[in-house]
Parts: sequence; C-alpha cells; structure tokens
Amino acid sequence: MKTIITGIVAVLVIGYTGWINYGTHRTMTFTVASKDDQSTGSGHQYMIFTTRHQALKDTDSFWNGKHDSSQVWQDLEVGSTYRCPVAGVRREWAWTAYPDILDGCKIIAFRPKASR
Repeated sequence: MKTIITGIVAVLVIGYTGWINYGTHRTMTFTVASKDDQSTGSGHQYMIFTTRHQALKDTDSFWNGKHDSSQVWQDLEVGSTYRCPVAGVRREWAWTAYPDILDGCKIIAFRPKASR
C-alpha cells in the first residue's frame, strides 16, 4: 500500500511540475514599472514589477532552455512596454512563485532613459 501511495504522489508531483513548465505558456504584454535583484537561499532571482501591479521573475530555466536571464533583465527598460512569452503562475501558498519571463521578448513601446 505504501508503494502505491508513493507512486501516486510521485506521478502528481511530476505532473504538476510538467504543467507549470509547459502547460502555462502564454504571452503577456506589460509595461515595466521597476526591477529588483532579490537574493534567495541559493542565489538570486531577477524581479520585474509592472504598471498593473503584477510581479514577474526572470530566471534561467533548464526546462525551458533559457540560460540568459541576466541579459534579458538588463535589456528590460523601466517605462518601456514589452510582449514576452512567460511560463508559470502566481502562487502564494506553500512557496511563493511568479510567472517566469522566457526568451523572445519584443519591445512594443520604448521609453529612453533620461539623460544624466
């Protein structure tokens, strides 16, 4: 009986992980309000906050073949509007999770940096 329960739990965990990584892909259009580099227990994650009070993360993702999060985060300009593919959902229970920006962002409206 323990083996059956363990097997069911394993299938549910693998299925949920697959759904988060592949079943939630969509395209979002957003304007960057601010960005932050937040430390985590094992490193950091780049956060992007939108003018619609949404929070997105920008991390490397083995499952999605993304390994350039630092470049993506650097290229996003505050005040500019983008259309980006994302994967994942906003989740506050158990552990906090945010939709993750994937490769392929297209700029919709560019707001140049103010001169210093």
